Amino acid sequence: EVSVQYELGVNHQFAHDKAVKVVVYNKDIYDYPTSTTLTLTDRGTRRADFFVYRNLDYARSRGIEIEVRKQRTLRTSWAASYTFSNAKGKSSDPNNLSLVRESGGDARETSLEEEFMWWNRPHKLTSWFTYHVPHGDKAAAILGVRLPQDFKLNAYFMIQSGRAYTPEDIFGNFTDVAYSKNGPFDSSLNATLVKGFQLGSRRFEITVQGWNLLNRRNATDFEHRSYAEEIALCQRY
Repeated sequence: EVSVQYELGVNHQFAHDKAVKVVVYNKDIYDYPTSTTLTLTDRGTRRADFFVYRNLDYARSRGIEIEVRKQRTLRTSWAASYTFSNAKGKSSDPNNLSLVRESGGDARETSLEEEFMWWNRPHKLTSWFTYHVPHGDKAAAILGVRLPQDFKLNAYFMIQSGRAYTPEDIFGNFTDVAYSKNGPFDSSLNATLVKGFQLGSRRFEITVQGWNLLNRRNATDFEHRSYAEEIALCQRY
């Protein structure tokens, strides 16, 4: 595979401690892997079909990113970033033709249109926040509670579009373009506490990390109900 990426951005500091960055990008992936069918003939009497993987397809990702950042002043710093992107190409999965053959279709027929790629997640919002009390700072306090020196709190939050999938009806037939829909959004809140202390001539740190503090259950797969399950569900309501 060969990837060629162009990026154009601008930074602007609109306050003494805040700046904004806007970036647009275009990424082209050439020689993306795909599977093709080869047919061999033996003296015109026997024919054998088999699959080979070749670098023939392509993919393209385009997007824009907006970020606002605040440098550390009065012990705090933070940043927030939003990205909108779109990923399309000729074939999202190099095994698509093999699946067509296994389902009884003609694997020699390939689509002439672009489709969404399986990694297409249009929206993504991330942010982080840091509160740092350096050594020697005895005035730091929250709600009247004095904070220890040499202390740092870092929090990171991410929310993005869910995994891409292909819509199907209750009979398992595709009803829209491949990977044209996204599942429920994914999100996560992580935090890290760091406390430094001096022991002799050396400095040590104790770190406590928490992952997915909101106990968000992100979807990793999508299942479609069978026709009988759909009928039972309709009768129930």
